Amino acid sequence: MVLVAIATVLASACAAETRIVDLGDAPPTDQQPGNEGIFAPPPDASEDGGASRPDPEKVLACIATECPYPYDTCPSVNSPLPYKCGTNVLTDNANCGACGTVCSHLPNNLAERCIDGTCQPTCAYPTIYRDCNDNLVDDGCETNIASDPENCGGCGNKCPQITNGVRSCISGVCAQDCLSPRTWCAAQRVCTDLSSDNSNCGACGSRCPFQASSVYGTLYSCADGVCNSHLVCQARYANCNDDMSDGCEVLLTTDPKNCGECGNVCPPGQVCLGGSNPKCGCEPGQTLCGGGSAQLYCADLLSDALNCGACMNACPRGNNETAVCNNGVCGTKCDLGFADCDGDGRNGCEADLNINPRHCGACGNQCDIAAGQPCIDGQCLTVECDGGTVTK
Repeated sequence: MVLVAIATVLASACAAETRIVDLGDAPPTDQQPGNEGIFAPPPDASEDGGASRPDPEKVLACIATECPYPYDTCPSVNSPLPYKCGTNVLTDNANCGACGTVCSHLPNNLAERCIDGTCQPTCAYPTIYRDCNDNLVDDGCETNIASDPENCGGCGNKCPQITNGVRSCISGVCAQDCLSPRTWCAAQRVCTDLSSDNSNCGACGSRCPFQASSVYGTLYSCADGVCNSHLVCQARYANCNDDMSDGCEVLLTTDPKNCGECGNVCPPGQVCLGGSNPKCGCEPGQTLCGGGSAQLYCADLLSDALNCGACMNACPRGNNETAVCNNGVCGTKCDLGFADCDGDGRNGCEADLNINPRHCGACGNQCDIAAGQPCIDGQCLTVECDGGTVTK
């Protein structure tokens, strides 16, 4: 009679096919093969010191087909036939609170963001503009924290006065002093030496016109506050022989006898690699690439996806993929949350494991598509059963 009662209870637990989800670790049993599903009695009090343990609670999970809040099925321009329940309306800027509600850009350095299902104005460029007067609705993000000495780098960060009584903020950093021989140019917001600054030569805002020089590697510059009165080396050039009669004769980005600076000689067989920080040769395991009209550079041909197996041999990548180079052979890896489930390299990693009901959480893990069961956050949607036939 006891077994009949148990069977009757189980038969009325769920109307659809289910799975049983354990809450907690099951106690060890001594079941033999073929006896799965038979309830084992709790251990005897004499075996565990009198503290008997009950079976852990079993929760029967049935297939669910209705989108739980905050998920919805929202078509878009890029996805006219979207996956069921594939949109979180609490965070989606294109479907905020409901399908089709789009958060937009606003004037006064503002932009709407979907926060908790409503489009709320926020600063569009928070690293530059902030709302420092707590009046976001009326004047938006009114303060440029990159240049405002009252709010330098952040609201309320007031720059101290410098020696000439001016407070300055340059690129979000307070200029603490502007001592002689430098001068503070308020309109240009710069502390500079007027005797040699081509943009402020002799006076703030007095920019020297460009004047080419026929002497190799040189150009005319501001000197003693007078425009184009002095020859100086162009960028990347140097006067290594201390003789301006031949100009700035050395190009520091290519000369192996003066690589990056005068007198820096590269070892035999190495070259001077240009760029912003010229250096000699290549690291062990790297190969020198470039040359001719191309910039010289070093690359590991075994692992560099832009120079895989050979210089300038860039590995291709497809949809939702990252190119990789393994031992000089090109390959790809899927971006996080995506997988190549159809084995067709032409369409890349086509499966979104977070919302694809045919590949939910992993390739081949299919939800009950016929019943309309969606995939949400990589799991087939289920709910606690409320009656019907039970299967394991």
